[in-house]
Amino acid sequence: MLNNISMKLYEAYPICKQSVNIPFEKLFSNLNKDEIIRNKGKAGQLMENLCGLKLSNATRDFEDGELKTSELKESTAITMITSWIDEIIHENPIAFEKSRLLKKIEHIIFMPLEKPSCNPLEWYFKNCTYIPITKGTKLYEQIENDYNNICILSHEQVYKKKISHVPNFKTTSKSFGDGFLHTTSGKFIQIRTKDAGGNKSKPIFSKKLKRNVTKVSRMAFYFLASFKYYVDKNFK
Repeated sequence: MLNNISMKLYEAYPICKQSVNIPFEKLFSNLNKDEIIRNKGKAGQLMENLCGLKLSNATRDFEDGELKTSELKESTAITMITSWIDEIIHENPIAFEKSRLLKKIEHIIFMPLEKPSCNPLEWYFKNCTYIPITKGTKLYEQIENDYNNICILSHEQVYKKKISHVPNFKTTSKSFGDGFLHTTSGKFIQIRTKDAGGNKSKPIFSKKLKRNVTKVSRMAFYFLASFKYYVDKNFK
């Protein structure tokens, strides 16, 4: 369904801010307990609806930014890489400032989710913070560094090269690439599998290489929990 109601971050922020520390039982009407437990993204969808948005296939939740809601301890999906994989694995990958990744995360409303019990009616948003990931900020510099190194390691994995040692980086790849992408994590972001599972899983196909570059599943960029803990500590 296309989103025919446009909204900017500054318009949504007051609504999000007023929704802090309110149990979901009171914040959302007609809450489906089973659905919100089963669907990790449901809390964010409900918050978007509260802002006046409908479910959408648009690149971003708002005209100029994203809403992110999840527990601090969890990683959070940012964007799939299926359609632009060749921009990442190329020897000269697309620059971070021109990437689809930055377009997704440049401006974020972050609402960490608290779950005091297993009952979704008692869940609530801990706080609401605007996060700019723009040139000149520490977050921009760190995530750009993570992105650049993920691109380097992804290239080495797919092109069966010797895997570089990058300090403070983790990858499930061996000493040499085997032709396929692997989970690769920096300080604040990572790439890893993201798929529906079962018969719905599909490998990523590289048009440049004319072959699959994942064995089974598609992959996506994620914010690591370390990013959210950093934001929760340093942005109020």
